[in-house]
Amino acid sequence: MRNSTAFGVNSSRARGPARCPPEARVEAIGRLAAASQARGGSALAQTIERAGEHDWPGLLITRNVEGGIDGSVWVQPLPGRYALVWPPRADCPTAAVLLRAAARCCDRQGHCVSQVLLAGEPGDVDAGLLARSGFPHIAPMLYLEGSGVAEPHESPAGDWMPLDPNDFGRFARLFRAAETGSLDFPELAGARPLRAVLDGFKAQGRLDPALWRLLRVDGEDAGLLILADHPGSACLELVYMGLGPNFRGRGLGRVLVRAALASAQARACRMLVALDARNAPARRAYLSCGLRESARIELHARVADHHPSDAVLPPEPETGPA
Repeated sequence: MRNSTAFGVNSSRARGPARCPPEARVEAIGRLAAASQARGGSALAQTIERAGEHDWPGLLITRNVEGGIDGSVWVQPLPGRYALVWPPRADCPTAAVLLRAAARCCDRQGHCVSQVLLAGEPGDVDAGLLARSGFPHIAPMLYLEGSGVAEPHESPAGDWMPLDPNDFGRFARLFRAAETGSLDFPELAGARPLRAVLDGFKAQGRLDPALWRLLRVDGEDAGLLILADHPGSACLELVYMGLGPNFRGRGLGRVLVRAALASAQARACRMLVALDARNAPARRAYLSCGLRESARIELHARVADHHPSDAVLPPEPETGPA
């Protein structure tokens, strides 16, 4: 049996944050900020539809003196040692207590990065309160969409090759190179073990190895392109795109984007990508290829306090005789 005081709560009083019992989930979900929002409510409904029992230990509630639920927060675990935190409503009297409990829950469950997404809808919790509770503001995040392939640009010759999603060694080398000096959320760089990063990518949508590719230029691995198919959504998500430092500034970013758009067009899908709004080169590459901004949100995140040796795995050892 789990300790009822795990979040600093005296079970005999049942006032502070505690795990939500199954019979109270519907009421607790209704106390989340997203439940009363247009965009957030749609996303929350889709998430609940896919949720399993393993997703609910992070649903925390506070009760008033009459025993009713007066606030809730949900730490939703995601593959790749990520979590998505669904905050309480702005008018929740125990919002600060719940958010601090959520931060402790994120740490206890071993999440390396725990995100809170604010879309500027009514009922959003105060950004300052999020920061004081352990979820500082990181950056504005843009969602871009598109379905057409722009006119080709002059670019250096390159060869496309498939990347086996289970080839950890090659993925790790490419990803490390692409993340070096990356302008996309640098505050989160190195926060997760590389195997967790790979697991997270593989869990996006329906895994299709045909959508994992690398670009080779001058006989070297230059770029990485990972897409995810989301059946039933008419959407192909650009999960990751990156170039090694030696291959930037040569128009290859547009080559990657056009390849992603061509894959979406071949499947009669639109393409969706999220990126750091501060990443001007990536944004220019997307916009030049016909993508358009569809939404902007504010990203807050809690990053686990890991020693670097825990956050970045060393190269795979060579196999040989024991």
